[in-house]
Amino acid sequence: MARILIGWELGANRGHIVRIAPVAAKLRSLGHDVAFALQQVDSLGLARDTSIPVFQAPLWPRLLASAAMPVRGDVSTLIDILCRLGLDKPGTLAAVMSGWDALFSAWRPDIVVGDFAPALMCAAHGRTVSISAGTGFVQPPSHLDEMPRLAGEPGFDESIVLDTIDADLRSIGRQPLRALPALFAADHHFVETFAEVDPYDAFRVSALCAPGIAPGVFEASGSGDEIFVYGFVATMGRSPLWESLRKTGKRVRIYVPDSTPEFTAELRRVGFIVEANPVSWHDIARRSRLVVSHGGHGFLCSALLAGLPQMVTYYDLEKQLHAGALATAGLGHSVQLYHIDADSFAAAILAAYDDDALAERVRAVAPTFAVRMKSGLADRLLAVASGNTQSA
Repeated sequence: MARILIGWELGANRGHIVRIAPVAAKLRSLGHDVAFALQQVDSLGLARDTSIPVFQAPLWPRLLASAAMPVRGDVSTLIDILCRLGLDKPGTLAAVMSGWDALFSAWRPDIVVGDFAPALMCAAHGRTVSISAGTGFVQPPSHLDEMPRLAGEPGFDESIVLDTIDADLRSIGRQPLRALPALFAADHHFVETFAEVDPYDAFRVSALCAPGIAPGVFEASGSGDEIFVYGFVATMGRSPLWESLRKTGKRVRIYVPDSTPEFTAELRRVGFIVEANPVSWHDIARRSRLVVSHGGHGFLCSALLAGLPQMVTYYDLEKQLHAGALATAGLGHSVQLYHIDADSFAAAILAAYDDDALAERVRAVAPTFAVRMKSGLADRLLAVASGNTQSA
């Protein structure tokens, strides 16, 4: 049986690892030795499988508030995002990779799986079988000669960044990169997304996996009359979004996983239905005419499967790209979260709610997404683990 280390380095959403937990449990049930190395060691909650060890993943320094730097420059590529987290600082990559090396010595994995874990992939190179998992946004194609521009010009000088990376790699006895995209190289790339929302679709050479969401999403019948909202207090709490929703006069149901008692009471006071627990997509699809969210990948793909029109209130580059992809495909609308005007956005919500052509178009394409849910991460990981066992 194989020894497998599943690591998560970057990204604030605990969904990075929660969607892999059932896969890990399946691998464990088949006799493989599995361990987690997590950015947030509490991310699996009290219901986690306690037979699977949990290590603290090496932390990029600027994830810590005490080491955070003021945001500067634009964000055009994933390299820009990594530089904001410390990639531009000499010694950062070498230190994080050395942390992974220490975990390798402790766990001795045959296979490593990384979700948004570029330093883990670099540390595993040439040492063990490496698998890069996650959405399209966090997996730029590693075969390219330069990073694709996703929005405008890069905020950091990429030639200087490459020199910094190469100096770090040499300092710990590793080979320099052929080009910046090689930072994301792995033996296997399991890209969990739909092509329509993959920002690198034009460059992708590997086949896509099904998104890491529930495959049995119930399709909307078209008879729902609610607006369902998925949001977060931390980013959306003070937004005029809520006043816009109130002004629509529609029945609004909300789930906010990080809500406080005070915020929940405020939403209920103006007449919204606020759910204390996650709502199944069966119920969302049955009740809803329109969904509103921040544009997170899992929610967005689930709404596509359900055949529900979407309004995206994006606030970062990844969500902006998702919103643009929806608009290009004619499956939804969007607004920048921090530019919402209560009256104009209320009118936009009502226009989307009443757009019968949009609703029919989204329902019509839902089956084309459903047929792509057959080949997921679990099947791919199990195949690699089985192959590794047979060759051992």
